[in-house]
Amino acid sequence: MPEQNPPQPSPPISISTGQVQGILQNTIYRFKGIPFAAAPVGGNRWRPPQPPTPWPGIRDATNYQTLALQSRYPAGSFFKQPNYPQNEDCLHLNVWTPAIDPQAKLPVMVWIHGGYFNYGGGALPHYDGSKLAKHEVVVVTFNYRLGVLGFLAHPDLSAESKEGVSGNYGLLDQIAALQWIQKNIAQFGGDPSNVTLFGESAGSWSISILLCSPLAKGLFHKAIGQSGASTGPAPHLKASKHGKMAGEKVGEAFVEATGVRSLEALRQLPFSAIESAAKASRYYTEPYVDGWLLPDEPRSIMDAGQQHPVPILIGSNQDEATAFTDPRQLPKTLESFQEDLRKRYGKWADRLFEAYPANSKEDILKAHLDRLGDQLFTLSMRHWAERSAKANIPTFLYYFTRIPNIPNKEYYGAYHGAEIPYVFDNLSKIPVEGIFNERDQELAEQIISYWLSFARNGVPSDEQLPAWPSYDPQMAFFLELGDKLAVKQHLLKKRLDILDEITLARRKV
Repeated sequence: MPEQNPPQPSPPISISTGQVQGILQNTIYRFKGIPFAAAPVGGNRWRPPQPPTPWPGIRDATNYQTLALQSRYPAGSFFKQPNYPQNEDCLHLNVWTPAIDPQAKLPVMVWIHGGYFNYGGGALPHYDGSKLAKHEVVVVTFNYRLGVLGFLAHPDLSAESKEGVSGNYGLLDQIAALQWIQKNIAQFGGDPSNVTLFGESAGSWSISILLCSPLAKGLFHKAIGQSGASTGPAPHLKASKHGKMAGEKVGEAFVEATGVRSLEALRQLPFSAIESAAKASRYYTEPYVDGWLLPDEPRSIMDAGQQHPVPILIGSNQDEATAFTDPRQLPKTLESFQEDLRKRYGKWADRLFEAYPANSKEDILKAHLDRLGDQLFTLSMRHWAERSAKANIPTFLYYFTRIPNIPNKEYYGAYHGAEIPYVFDNLSKIPVEGIFNERDQELAEQIISYWLSFARNGVPSDEQLPAWPSYDPQMAFFLELGDKLAVKQHLLKKRLDILDEITLARRKV
């Protein structure tokens, strides 16, 4: 539905680097494309983010700036999106606020986008915060460096760093954005002492890491993680562990594929050459335990109860794996499917058949998708909840089961990321008629009520909605967000227990 009122210029806002002017439309001020760090180009490529450069006069903040440089999603990907403009000069953020009074002290909600640390950006239209901001909250989205540009580790890069580390530049960008918020968000009506992170997929994964990073201490006060967590063995910067290659070794293979040797030459490579070398070297984007941003593996930090003690609200979706799976690659007969699982899982196969039953070839797809979704997301969210609850951190677990009326909904179900338009109250922005109905809009309002209550005071509650009990490993309460709201216990216990047993038995410590 189009906006009813024409945009009007906002008053100029003074921040640490100058003045910015956005727009006011339908009671919400919007400021887009504000630099929170210097452009990470030239000599700043593969370096921690540097302070933003001040500007004279009033900076136009009415339009999004470009996304971070990134490869395109593969053809046919469920997540494929239009070719939004990209640039290596990408470290910008966007603010939506109902007030520009420094005394307003509104809760601040900071979105960290997903995309496997390789795709996406805070300037994507489905993260528009204008409707969410109408609920008396300041909403911030931002870009961070992705792929090789965001996570390359290499001995030469480590040698030039005063900390002796490299990689994790995308995470350092996230921290720089949070530091900018501490300095400037009061000018947009926000309370820097009440900042909630929320994010999905790689954004949620990032939040689980930031909770364990001393560099992020004090920069946020609550956290909402949607379908993503670093709770298993993590790669290290300088040592190969758990069967994972050391980050610097991954980087050396990439540099070898570029055909250049000096850092100066690497910093001048066009993105097309970087993409080609990443493909040739099979570069894998992942944050590293570097001893600085991340002192140890998040699972170890959480097991010791040393994560930042901020309340968390976390969960996953019912059909996480559907968007990642090509059904054509599955075994075609029940016999071949069972034989494949016996080869893969040996003594655990019979219990897997019981937990994920397949009594005919028609059942193969569902059994596979359920198991894969649990492995990729739901089990790790349970691990996160358990570790936080054991550290006496207020913890709330959800399970999203609502299936929107999308094409082929019988297959996709409550897919990975399906909850995002509900969280942002952006159902009406989906440009296809008939996907959402009255229950969907009602569910969006319910989710937003819980999320906002959590952002305000650390407890997701509403007198008109079911009370959401906190999570503990014994009672294991969770809230189902679906056709109805329902408080339940022990989410998918049989399924997750067997996967947990297999994971622990096979894990390379």
